Amino acid sequence: MKIWKLKSELGEYESFQLLSQDKDFLKDFKDKILSGQLQKGKLENLELELVEGEKYSDLPKLWSCSGILMFSERAKECLDDLLGNSVEYVEARTDNKTFYIVNILEILDAINYEEAVLRRLDTGLVVGFDKYSFLKEKIQNLHMFKVLLNGKIYSTEIYVTEELKEKVEMEQLIGFKFELVWDSEQE
Repeated sequence: MKIWKLKSELGEYESFQLLSQDKDFLKDFKDKILSGQLQKGKLENLELELVEGEKYSDLPKLWSCSGILMFSERAKECLDDLLGNSVEYVEARTDNKTFYIVNILEILDAINYEEAVLRRLDTGLVVGFDKYSFLKEKIQNLHMFKVLLNGKIYSTEIYVTEELKEKVEMEQLIGFKFELVWDSEQE
């Protein structure tokens, strides 16, 4: 089993930001989307503006929203069968396009702390991972998830399975960047 970290490819690809929202709204928006809870009816009429980039992307960058994915309509259509109830889609629009902010609902206590190596600041505060190790039984049959780190949602990272990566490649979705973080056969 392989687990990949998923990010948006940058470069000349489209990047967006939420249109005319103040700091309080942005904080509330991030808190809701990164909570792992359904937001149906709580986030509506979201408008986007293009910040930079000219190339089309199925996974455009959403500025000021680290750890939050946004799919094109095509990406949503192609990946929805794999993701099922693991995510909720929150519609966001530009003048001529519809995108879907991906609210990841699968937040798991799935780190094998006996094998993982934690990244710590000089103060001892744990801020991430230098080496990943997952509990296979916790991630079986999932294709996208986030994890808990010290009992809190590790919100900046999104993990996907080999099957999702292969589906993205088969469908030739644009703008997806994968970084292998764990291979159960190499532990």
